[in-house]
Amino acid sequence: MQHIRDNIRKGMFLFVTLAFAFTAAGASAYAGDDEDKDKSERDDVVTIVGPQGPAGPQGATGAQGLIGLTGATGATGATGAIGPMGAIGPQGPSGSNGTNGVNGTNGLDGTAGATGATGPQGPPGLVGAAGAGGSVPAGLMVLSSSATPPAGFTYTGNQVPLIGSAGPGVWTAKAPMPTPRNNMAFGTVAGKIYTIGGWGDFTNNEAYDPATDTWAIKAPMPIPSTAAAFTTLGGKIYIIGGRSSAGFLTDNQVYDTVTDTWVIKASFPFAANGLSGAAAAAAGGKIYVFGGVGLGSAIPHASSTSEYNPATDTWASKAPMSLRLLGLSAATVGGIIYVMGGNELGAGGTTTLGLNTRNDAYDPATDSWTSKAPMLSGRQTNSGAIVIGGKISVLGEHSNVGLSDLNEQYDPAMDSWTSMTPLPRASAVHALGEVGGKIYVIGGTINGFTSSPLNWEFAPPASTLFVHIKN
Repeated sequence: MQHIRDNIRKGMFLFVTLAFAFTAAGASAYAGDDEDKDKSERDDVVTIVGPQGPAGPQGATGAQGLIGLTGATGATGATGAIGPMGAIGPQGPSGSNGTNGVNGTNGLDGTAGATGATGPQGPPGLVGAAGAGGSVPAGLMVLSSSATPPAGFTYTGNQVPLIGSAGPGVWTAKAPMPTPRNNMAFGTVAGKIYTIGGWGDFTNNEAYDPATDTWAIKAPMPIPSTAAAFTTLGGKIYIIGGRSSAGFLTDNQVYDTVTDTWVIKASFPFAANGLSGAAAAAAGGKIYVFGGVGLGSAIPHASSTSEYNPATDTWASKAPMSLRLLGLSAATVGGIIYVMGGNELGAGGTTTLGLNTRNDAYDPATDSWTSKAPMLSGRQTNSGAIVIGGKISVLGEHSNVGLSDLNEQYDPAMDSWTSMTPLPRASAVHALGEVGGKIYVIGGTINGFTSSPLNWEFAPPASTLFVHIKN
């Protein structure tokens, strides 16, 4: 069967080949004819085409062609712009509150601590002021720091001691003054003791702090002075008159302890020849100057009382003392100024009548004088008095037998004097101060000539309270 198919393919191939040859030959014959021959002449050629043989079988599939090369990777496109932020969505509803936790169980009470020991009984309180409209039952007894009974009471004569130093008082050495001096001005302000000037044209100003037992150097005084009248008022120290190598002075030098500065105020007007050996004290916002002498025999101010008003910077004369005094002391308790001791002068001021034991009280409110209990011994006190606990202590100074170590205290409430523990050594024209219930004796002279730097602290004995009964 395959053989027959092969012959048929060969016969058809021959037939087609002959027909193609024949046709090609005819075409060549006409090719040489003129281009002008009529088309109809060419139409005479007849082409004989045999019938189309059946389609041969499909040829085998050709081999697969080679895979084409991979095309190059395209370039990365540019990053697109960031789109706009979307609008903030509405706030969601608040969540509901959580349920409260269950309260914890209370802890057990702790065991009570043991009761502490009872402390010592404090000193009796002072008498309080009577309440408005109130009344105190008759026979009720009260305690007071003064022997003078309140209105409606009577002093029983009984006293109650307070806790304090044992015995009559104790002396203790402290840090000495940097510059040995005597006959200085001094004053205690805000817990510090200031020693200013002194014999020998000193202008030194040194401050002692008992809390630290140390000294500090302060602004010196403008004009050197010794044996001046002085006192403290409103945080300032007033130094009036005195003397120096230039002579007797009337200057009023004021030291401000807060600013550490000095100013000069209105001079003492009642002593054209100067003022030395006077005493001063403050009461009711004013300063009072007592006695003193100047150059020469004309000394009308030896018995004078003069008032200085710092608010107006003016002076005024007041009721004079009964004696002419030099080297006296003055101290204020309860608005009353107590003037004591000193050296009494004769009428001409040129003779000395002896050391004075007088103790007179001046009341600035009434401008009047009252005699009080005299000192136990006559002394030229030279401002050697200091107030402590409502009482006035007079320490050392010149006595009839020379330098003294006496330590005597005056109680204005009782109008009486008490002897205390003497100084460790005799001393005169020293500085005094009171801080924290203790007295300080600083500097001075120990033999009448030599200046001392010593600083002694005195702790006084216990004070007392007085028993009064309601009428």
